[in-house]
Amino acid sequence: MLSDNAGSNRVVQEPVPRPNPWVNMSSSFDAAEPALSAPAASDNRSVVLRSVALAAQPISRSDIARVTGLHQATVSRIAKSLIDCGLVREAQAIETPGKVGRRFIGLQLQADGHLVLGVALNAYEQRVAIATLENRVLDTIDLSFEDITDTDRVVQSIVGAVATLRRRFARRGAVIYGLAAGVAGVVDRATGTIVRSPVLGWRDVPLGALLARRLRLPVLVMSLPDTVHAAEQAIGVARGSRSSLLVNAALGIGSSLILDGRLVGSDPAQQVLPGDLLVSRLCSAPSGTPLDLVAGGRAVLASSGLGVARATALPAGPASVALRQLVKASTDTGADDAPFVSVASVLGELSAVMVAAVNPQVLLLAGPLSRVDAFWRAWHETVSTVLGRGGSNLLRSRIDYVEAATWCAIDRHVLEQPSPEAERQGQASVRQ
Repeated sequence: MLSDNAGSNRVVQEPVPRPNPWVNMSSSFDAAEPALSAPAASDNRSVVLRSVALAAQPISRSDIARVTGLHQATVSRIAKSLIDCGLVREAQAIETPGKVGRRFIGLQLQADGHLVLGVALNAYEQRVAIATLENRVLDTIDLSFEDITDTDRVVQSIVGAVATLRRRFARRGAVIYGLAAGVAGVVDRATGTIVRSPVLGWRDVPLGALLARRLRLPVLVMSLPDTVHAAEQAIGVARGSRSSLLVNAALGIGSSLILDGRLVGSDPAQQVLPGDLLVSRLCSAPSGTPLDLVAGGRAVLASSGLGVARATALPAGPASVALRQLVKASTDTGADDAPFVSVASVLGELSAVMVAAVNPQVLLLAGPLSRVDAFWRAWHETVSTVLGRGGSNLLRSRIDYVEAATWCAIDRHVLEQPSPEAERQGQASVRQ
């Protein structure tokens, strides 16, 4: 379960949300009880486990069968195997008001001894976390780099932080299923390679392979906006929508798109970051100015007196520190809101143009700048004004970077894994 309801004595059954943020999303935003397509046999275990994981409360076997379309005998068999391997446990009986007779036993994830790791890596923030399968973060380690362009040093620090977390939570029977890393820049998800990250000063860094070899764990690497988007779509404010666009506002600008329930990606060799685009008539900046300098954190710094040269210099550590100080000052006291407001207005115009191109149900604003109320209000007002009536739902992301990474680790390394039977069949087919 991904909530704190397990300790209550009485559970009232609620509609079960649609699982899988990357494959099957509900047919409409805020749909009360979406129907799932019948899964392939090899996917049945994943579907049942995902139903348990994403349910707001303990869920009965009969309700899993109802929302997935699986036969109840199939659900019961898979549930038994998940209980036997320790991933799922039986919770308290579910009472349905107004109904008499047999009380169903709810299922929920077994959090104890089952862990994942998450890494959030951009110029603004570098953290490593360990979490339960309920995505409850148990501990984090903040990393600090004088020069984040030094990839060897960054990998070494991540490996060291993981070793520390492993020691802290080492106990008999504890299992760490894998790690997911959200990294700023253009990422090839298939290979775990950072193709290009201007804000980190990285190019063609095989981060996934480097970490997997050092940690001896499965590793997933995604762009940072994609990790936040996948988490928000599954367990956050965009839950239940089929299409959504996320705009990430940090030192630079990033974006992520989900259409028809699937995370959209393009050829990493051809992908362009939003912040790379050059200003034409979007604002009063000189033509040829990168959008990062008019609509992102660098623009806020330049407007606050840091200067363009220092705002764009690599390594980005000094600029990130300065931006963190500005964000903290604004969130604590509301001081110096003017730079945030002017930059948010430009980003709002850009966001509205992006919405017009794909018409998502939901438009999300994420990243450290979204935490500044003045920035959020100015962005929201601008988007609303440009789009007029009938635009997308405008939402502010509530999941932080490292929580998004741990969720993606759960999704990939636990929920998406095939059943042992399917794995054996696949191995047999390869041998033949």
